This record gives sequence, structure tokens and C-alpha cells, in this order.
Amino acid sequence: MKKNYSFYSVLTAIPIALLILVSFSSGQPGNFTGSPGDGGTTCTQCHVASSANFGGSAALTGLPNGYMANQSYSLNLDVQGSTSTKIGFNITAELADGTKIGSWTPGTGTRLRTDSNGLTHNSTSTGSGQNSWNMTWTAPATDLGAVTFYYVTNQTNNNGSTSGDQVTTGQSGALLTNGDETFSAFEMYPTQVT
Repeated sequence: MKKNYSFYSVLTAIPIALLILVSFSSGQPGNFTGSPGDGGTTCTQCHVASSANFGGSAALTGLPNGYMANQSYSLNLDVQGSTSTKIGFNITAELADGTKIGSWTPGTGTRLRTDSNGLTHNSTSTGSGQNSWNMTWTAPATDLGAVTFYYVTNQTNNNGSTSGDQVTTGQSGALLTNGDETFSAFEMYPTQVT
């Protein structure tokens, strides 16, 4: 009896490959924004970029000039000009030392990351070719200092593998709290006494 190891290897590999390929179809678990708190990791840990460029650029809008304690802000992450029909994202907010800050409320097509320290896409948004996500970030209860938003988008070629995709990373400028903003705008002038 001749043993066919390659046949059995293929039979074993198929379910494992399918599990890996669909594991993030409902949204990847998190820690992929490229931020210091996420260890600098992005979607390129799994998705391999190719020379095929979907031409899309990502932008985060709705950021305030300065945040107020416990105030909620409506943000929008938008991928513009992309020809990809399947796009995902991940976003988080951090202090300069990588500490996560604030809380997130998912919008349509989004869900909390598994660590609850940011948002990611869900399966209904990536399957529909959605390229814009609304979300809410709520500032912390106390003034913790400047916050930076880190995000990543992944425009895929929908070939069922992790190759040929385009990963775009970005971050907002650090936001100053209103207290810091007021202090930095304060000017001091010498007073002449006669």
C-alpha cells in the first residue's frame, strides 16, 4: 500500500488556511495601528503590499482643536479615491508614552477592538465596499494631556489571500486639551514702573 503524504497534507492544510483567511473577516482584533502602544505593528504583519496600488488615501476628520473632559467627538475615517472593493481599518488614541486614552463608541460598520482600546471594521462594512466610517471618541474624565490618534487602512484586492494589498497608516497631530491650549496662548509682557 502506497502512502500519499502530499494528499493528506493538502487535506489538512485546507481547513487551516480557511480558518486563517476568514479569521479577521468580522474585523481584525486590534493592536495594528502602528502606534507606540500597539508596538508599532500594522496590517503589514499579515498583508503583503504589492506594486498594485489602489490609489486611495486615508483621512481622519472631525478632530477638535482641543478636547474637553468627558466630551464626545464625532470622527470620520475616510478612504478616498480607492478602487478597492474591500477595505478595513483600525484606530486608537494614545498619550505620548503609548497609554491608551478615552473610550470609543462604534458606528455603522465598526466594532470595538478586542482590547476595547479602539475600533475596527466588521464584516458587513468590508464586504460592501464601505470606505468611510463614522465613530465617536469620548475624552477621559480628567485632563491627561495631549492625545494622538493613530489609524491604519487596508485596501485589499479581494483575492482570498493576504498578498497584493495596500496598507496606509496615519496619525493626527497631538491635540492639546483646552486648558493646555489656553496656557500656551497666554502671553506675558513686562510692566514698566515709573
